[in-house]
Amino acid sequence: MKTLTALFLVFVQVMLVSFMTTSSSALTWSAEVQLDSFSAGSVAGSSLRIAAAPNGNIMAVWVQNDGKNDNIYSNLCVGGKWGTATLVESSTMPATEPRVTADANGNFIAVWRQAWNVVNGTNYGIYASRYVAGQGWGKTDTVFVDSKRTDISANGAVEVAMDPKGNAIAVWTVYDWSWNHTSVRSNRYVVGTGWSGVTNLSTEDVQMAFSPQVALDSTGNAMVVWRQDGGAGNKSAQGVHADYYTYGSGWGKPTLIESSANTKDRSGDGIRVAFDPAGNAIAAWYQYSKPGIFANRFVPGKGWETPQSIADPGKTSYDDGVNLALDKDGNAIATWNQSGGVLYANRFVSGSGWGTTVVVNPNGSDYSSQVAFYQNGSALAIWGQYACNSYNIMSSQYSAGTGWSAVSQCYDKSPSYINKTLDYTREPQLVIDSKGTATAVWIRGYGGYGSIFSSTAVADSQSSGGTTTITGSSGFDVSVTKSGTSKSLSLTAVLQADPKDVGKSENIYFILYYLDNLWFMNSSGDLVFFDGRSTPSLSNGKLASQTTLISFSGLNLSSLNGLSFIAGYGTSINEMIDNSRFKFFYTVQ
Repeated sequence: MKTLTALFLVFVQVMLVSFMTTSSSALTWSAEVQLDSFSAGSVAGSSLRIAAAPNGNIMAVWVQNDGKNDNIYSNLCVGGKWGTATLVESSTMPATEPRVTADANGNFIAVWRQAWNVVNGTNYGIYASRYVAGQGWGKTDTVFVDSKRTDISANGAVEVAMDPKGNAIAVWTVYDWSWNHTSVRSNRYVVGTGWSGVTNLSTEDVQMAFSPQVALDSTGNAMVVWRQDGGAGNKSAQGVHADYYTYGSGWGKPTLIESSANTKDRSGDGIRVAFDPAGNAIAAWYQYSKPGIFANRFVPGKGWETPQSIADPGKTSYDDGVNLALDKDGNAIATWNQSGGVLYANRFVSGSGWGTTVVVNPNGSDYSSQVAFYQNGSALAIWGQYACNSYNIMSSQYSAGTGWSAVSQCYDKSPSYINKTLDYTREPQLVIDSKGTATAVWIRGYGGYGSIFSSTAVADSQSSGGTTTITGSSGFDVSVTKSGTSKSLSLTAVLQADPKDVGKSENIYFILYYLDNLWFMNSSGDLVFFDGRSTPSLSNGKLASQTTLISFSGLNLSSLNGLSFIAGYGTSINEMIDNSRFKFFYTVQ
């Protein structure tokens, strides 16, 4: 018994190392698949976007030239398999810059900018189409066209977001030639009713308002952010602004969310915004006047907090804006390219704030990064990179325990390369579904056109992180509900048995791992140091479908950084190990 149980300590140590380093070795990308059906070189650059529904379906939209006109095409991925390229609209007028979003039922809305008048110049409007699951694309709707004035045109890319019920908000900019004025407009789509009408979000005394972004939370509230230049006579209106839409009430008033001290010469740009499930929002942007990446957080009922720098301000240049993602617990990761294409990142921890800027890939020549979260709080970044005499799409995974995984500079030496060709690649897009499958889509080809390709990757244990799913029993899990920080942590953990094991005579084990030592909690709630012999169980007897392992509130564990909680069950400790029926369910950080 001593030999076998002593091996358990070694086994836990090995598994913990594997758990903390999964992100550097567990991700392998599949062979690329082409999505467009025309000959190579027919897809316009800067035109690709994707969106994923909760059921795992993914919709890609892009601009494609059929030899006569630029039109909007799409392709739907169901069960990991892409379908056939489908025409979304069939106008004889050129279309450009499509965007797409999804609801909880697998429906999608695509929006785009399209010419409606080419006499004495080109006027653009905003158009949309809705994809209904099981039916396909519907008719083209007009979101914005001012046919009475040929001196007004939608002059910037439209953005769109949707809530789980299928209601959506589109935002875009309108340029008025008559007095050199650009404004931010919006229109809301209501399920069963359609588009409700255009609203001007920016104030009329602002000369230039543009580059809007939009996000919706789970209840239908929305946040729109945009860049605003007041003109020579109105510097006070300059800066990154935001407007909050309250479901059932409507729009509020534009609010400056960046420091006025940073906006004297020029507003921030490259803005991104996202919500967490609790309705908190984070916006991040690049600031020209004081070069750096800045962020601000919105809390419902309180409003915007104080903007802060999340990268070294004023020390370097920034090449490619900022990208942002939030997870289900309100944590965030921002990525950006800096100093000649070096990829950087910073992580926001709910309750603690932003951390320290870190280098994801130090070798330069990086561009167009994207970042997304796994369900367990780990993350994945992809980006374009010039290396080994080719332009390729690269990847790196983030684990809260170890940071970003290493990136090889030649694809034949590492699975971190997503595509493996000598062609020019651009516009990488990324989504991760609830099962941990990552899908990357990109354009490949020289010049202004190319073809669209995709690849997928499934991370063993969903890239580890603060929790993991190292288990050989598909029905076994440990669900964790937590709040606060390590200084005041509230946590409840519930063991969920595999249905086929319910009612069997089993031992439930609850284990703490810290500084290469183990403690087992016994049935009295006492922690017993593992001496190589004794392995007491938390409980034994007929296994229930759910068992609460631990529940505490406001506990200060900040001095125990790295402490890991492990739980599982089996007829013995060794039977539990042999069947991988255990889980590292929380690590103090």
